[in-house]
Amino acid sequence: PDVEKKPIQTMSGYALEAHSLGLLLRQPDLLYRVDRAFLQENLDRLSINDFQHSDHQTILRLLLESLEQDMMEPLQYVMNSLSLPMMEVADDLLEKTKDLDISDEDVFEDLKRALLILRRNRTRQSVDYLSFLMIDAQDKGDQITQYNRAMVENTRVLRYLDKALANYFDRTVQSRV
Repeated sequence: PDVEKKPIQTMSGYALEAHSLGLLLRQPDLLYRVDRAFLQENLDRLSINDFQHSDHQTILRLLLESLEQDMMEPLQYVMNSLSLPMMEVADDLLEKTKDLDISDEDVFEDLKRALLILRRNRTRQSVDYLSFLMIDAQDKGDQITQYNRAMVENTRVLRYLDKALANYFDRTVQSRV
């Protein structure tokens, strides 16, 4: 089955990244809307750290750069900056999202939800890793102060992400009733 046809919550991390990037490549101005929505939820703007796969990080970095320049259209800027193998990745991302109507508010809501899920997964992994580091440091008798600060921040972010996702799911359920 095509990636874009599967429900967002059942997609793998790679598929969520690909789906999101495909939409953002098609309509780079969606980045501004995503950032605005994230800021309203007390979350940081979208960044390359929200993506785990290096090819996706590269494309997002170029997409963010493309919005800061005014010499070319954003997609043209991205494509001109990519190596041939990376152009194939970008073409694949565009192909997978070609049948989606980017102006449809439901598509934008899916994009936000996909990006929230990606960030939540990444933050959850960070919490798990910090827990491991804290246990290891305690076993060695080392200080865990720096880990505590990072854990508090990650836990705070997780609360905001959970709230944002709950708000999204509440809106989705209400709109279908």
